[in-house]
Amino acid sequence: MSKPQPRKPLKWVGSAKRDLDAMPEDVKDLFGHAIDLAQAGGKHQDAKVTSRPGERTRSPLMSRKTDITIEEGSTNVYTDLGYADAAEMQRKSQLAAEIARAIKARRLTQQGAAELLGVDQSKVSRITRGQFRGVSEAKLLELVTKLDHDVKIVVGPVRRRAGKIELQFA
Repeated sequence: MSKPQPRKPLKWVGSAKRDLDAMPEDVKDLFGHAIDLAQAGGKHQDAKVTSRPGERTRSPLMSRKTDITIEEGSTNVYTDLGYADAAEMQRKSQLAAEIARAIKARRLTQQGAAELLGVDQSKVSRITRGQFRGVSEAKLLELVTKLDHDVKIVVGPVRRRAGKIELQFA
């Protein structure tokens, strides 16, 4: 098994964090998932490229001189946004990303995936888009196994730090 790609620490520019934090919970969840995917080197299925790689774009609003603050964030967007269950949300994001990847690799439609997984199509859509609040980690793990992935849980002693739960994908 391999470890997931390490997440890059966030850099919150200007009012971005404050603006996202003011959004409704379901919007924060969706954007949190998209940011988590980007931190791990991936791309959300609804993300759009707005410029060519290497090309810098400037907003007309940026033409005037202003001081832009940059706040150093963590490697967990959910922690930065103050989620009480931040570690769990990040694990769910990883599982949802793996479910989406497996569905795409098998070239399944959402309806085909729903039939295979034994859930309705709207649940497949919500999970793969990052709206997995209300879906337990156990349920996400079950869906991963239905996509022909083995799930292995290893319990071991803690080594000089607090215990943690970590996902690895083969």
